[in-house]
Amino acid sequence: MTVDSRKKAVFNWSGGKDSALALYKVLQEKEFQVIALLTTVNEETELSSMHAIPHTLLEKQAESIGIPLYPVFLPKNLPVYEQRMLDAANHFKAQGVEHFIFGDIYLSDVRQYREER
Repeated sequence: MTVDSRKKAVFNWSGGKDSALALYKVLQEKEFQVIALLTTVNEETELSSMHAIPHTLLEKQAESIGIPLYPVFLPKNLPVYEQRMLDAANHFKAQGVEHFIFGDIYLSDVRQYREER
């Protein structure tokens, strides 16, 4: 049995083309062991927050990639966003994850927000 020495990471998955390209590059570099695709989903509509992709299609994307989907369900109004994301981060931290990967941090305001948290 071999031990995977790559850094454990969670990839923040939108289901869109930029997210797919970023994940592809991360997997090619082999620096990280991506253990889950985290995505936010509206709990009422069951559509992804970013692209309105049905939760069932997100599950099929994750299955075809071979990495489990970890949905964070959010209500229509987002006052619980930060708490639910903190809960998700703590869930993965307990599993030894120290890295969260985003494919959209080229947007300076988004990057600053995520780095602060």
